[in-house]
Amino acid sequence: MNILITGGTGKVGSQLIQHLSKEHQILSTSRRHKELESATFPENVRVISVDLEHENSANEIKKQADDLHFNVDVLIHSARNRDYVQPVHGMISRERWIGEYVLDVVVPYELSMVFREQLKKIILISSIYGIVAQNPNIYENYSENALLNYNAAKAAEINLTKNLAVLLRKDGITVNCISYGGIEGRVDSKFMAQYNKQCPLGRMMHEDEVAHAVDFLASGKSTYMTGHNLVVDGGWTIW
Repeated sequence: MNILITGGTGKVGSQLIQHLSKEHQILSTSRRHKELESATFPENVRVISVDLEHENSANEIKKQADDLHFNVDVLIHSARNRDYVQPVHGMISRERWIGEYVLDVVVPYELSMVFREQLKKIILISSIYGIVAQNPNIYENYSENALLNYNAAKAAEINLTKNLAVLLRKDGITVNCISYGGIEGRVDSKFMAQYNKQCPLGRMMHEDEVAHAVDFLASGKSTYMTGHNLVVDGGWTIW
């Protein structure tokens, strides 16, 4: 199976590449040129440098995929831009609102349309914050860390999943979404302790657990699922 993964050098994307490349051919995108130059990927992983926020990025990816004779069976959109989740004095600029929305909603829509004739499955990566509001109890300075643009864009990404599922149903394409809870390795011990207290399973997700849900949705075991938001959060959103 040929899989296109956006954001291959990111937290989620790198875990997906590491796991899925064991059995599949991978084409990934990243805007982090320096990380691409220093990274070592398996032979069946090809990575192209592209800024997804550029207006013609979807067509550029399609052109490069065609040049590589890489027909995309599965699209996994996991790209992030962490610069957009940094409020300044509690205020999120219009530029960061627009940038977050473009990356989480517009880009996966464009990629879905450009690769429409090839695709069998689309998997979008959302977040628990697309379902529920941030819990202020786990943030030392909540008013300075309220990521309203990220949360709203992730909610829109879940809705995009449902609408793409309807739009592409006659093309034989299933469209699903995964909303992850917090993943270890990016927060300090104090935040982790607060997070763990609020999570029914009492811990954050381990990095090696990230790919399991994607594995399922990309496989033949999910053929009757479409328009679904699969929540993988240790129970965070059940209370």
